[in-house]
Amino acid sequence: MDKTNQGLVEFCKQAQLAGTGYVYGTFGDKCTVSLLDYCAKKYPAENLAGGKMREVGEKWLGKIVTDCIGLLKFYMFTDKFGDNPHSGYNSKYDTSANGAFNQATEKGLISTIPEIPGICLHMNGHFGVYIGNGDVIEARGTYYGVVKTRLKDRPWTYWFKSPWIEYVQAATCDTTTDVSLALGQAYTFKVTSVETPSVTVGTSGVVALLPRYNSGNDRYFYLVGIGKAEDAAGVFVNGAKQFVARMK
Repeated sequence: MDKTNQGLVEFCKQAQLAGTGYVYGTFGDKCTVSLLDYCAKKYPAENLAGGKMREVGEKWLGKIVTDCIGLLKFYMFTDKFGDNPHSGYNSKYDTSANGAFNQATEKGLISTIPEIPGICLHMNGHFGVYIGNGDVIEARGTYYGVVKTRLKDRPWTYWFKSPWIEYVQAATCDTTTDVSLALGQAYTFKVTSVETPSVTVGTSGVVALLPRYNSGNDRYFYLVGIGKAEDAAGVFVNGAKQFVARMK
């Protein structure tokens, strides 16, 4: 299973949209009375799963539940949201929110957070996932469940990159404008990507796509017209459609 920051963001979005609940000590289980009793016995403190939280937890009966760091563990243990998290259990990832933060080697004060969706967030005893554009998804607590919040509205103290996942950046193309090519005419565009991007043409026999040269993370390509007038082909970068090349 390839685990990336982009995959973590999509997983968290699915968890939030599904109305996932919160029970301390869980990471993707279905909430039952027996699960609430088990967690209350194992974590009896009032601010964990015992005391009043045992009663509040009943609001999540029948729902998938997790605690804050359980959201990350749930992602690590499964291929997709909704899978049985115990089938892919790995003790390597079974740690506390503070433990996950302490394992990270790349981290910083929240004031220095980079604009990278999938960056992890830390405050003492709590974990969240930054999903971009100032938004966060977190398993906030028994009263709240998995919710979307604003980064600026919560007392996060640090960001960190989890060593469990790979941080990749989506490829970007310097044009989304359709282009017209005469037979044999070349058109150059630039792709910037942390990884070597996959660039394909959606329809063969219209244009030929030829690599030109690399400069750092910038990949330059030729499009050369080979089709007949009015033919067109979509150009895709890492599976995302960027523009249409038309013959004239």
